[in-house]
Amino acid sequence: METFEAPSLAQLKDTQKGYKRFKLFLLIFMLLTIITKAQTADSLIGYWKFVDFKMDSTEYGLTRDSFQLDMSDWVEKMMRKEFEGAIYYFEKNKHYTLKWNGWINGTGKVEEGTWEFNKATQKIKFTVTVTDGIVSHKGDVYEEDTKLSDDTLILRNDSSQMMFKKTKISIVEDIPTLVLACASKEEIAKKWYVIKRELPNVSEEQIKLESDQAKGSYISIKYDGVFETELLKIKEEGNWFFGFCNSSIILRVKGSKKIWDNVWNIKSINETELVLINDETKEIMSLSTKE
Repeated sequence: METFEAPSLAQLKDTQKGYKRFKLFLLIFMLLTIITKAQTADSLIGYWKFVDFKMDSTEYGLTRDSFQLDMSDWVEKMMRKEFEGAIYYFEKNKHYTLKWNGWINGTGKVEEGTWEFNKATQKIKFTVTVTDGIVSHKGDVYEEDTKLSDDTLILRNDSSQMMFKKTKISIVEDIPTLVLACASKEEIAKKWYVIKRELPNVSEEQIKLESDQAKGSYISIKYDGVFETELLKIKEEGNWFFGFCNSSIILRVKGSKKIWDNVWNIKSINETELVLINDETKEIMSLSTKE
């Protein structure tokens, strides 16, 4: 028969010390959990500066063909340009302001409204009350998934994510050197004749020569999404569509192996004049409805 040996006084003291340490650890863990949960909503309050934009559809299990992948790269580039220097401001009274200068349809853009953070879903619900109509409309209600830390905020939806860093700067930087215009199909769907071609880093004499050689060249943009061009006696045709916020036109030449053949940003447009800037070469092309 086995005999039971009572623990010594030293062993009992060690056990009691271990139990006290465990209770202290448990208490600290519970306090940290409470503090962390409390900080999750509170840490949104303040100024956040835009740092990056990424298409995020692969993370959500969506499949994209090569055209869509290439389109995503282009959208990322456009969005980074548009929101460079943007500032989000979340206030304690649940009011938010998003300000940015951008390069599409003028500077000094703003969106305001109310925000509500859901701890369970980690989503922010935005209700828009003031907007310039570029990326939202008054009365819009939308939700964004969030990843939030002390100095980083990531807003995500089904196809993209925007990253912000906490900052003390409340003034939106005057970033853009180029401001684009937004156009409608009715405005752009015309036959435009080339009046002037301005290539970067060339002399005035060369610009005049290029413009004279392009005389009679045209691009015919049709309402049904088809285009025809003749430039320096070379004819092409294909399909066209608008880029982000109708601030550019993308020409997909028929039979070309390139995904994006020509991206032309719209610098200005009226009833008779159109100025385009090639997104890759930076060539400025002035066009008119009059030959």
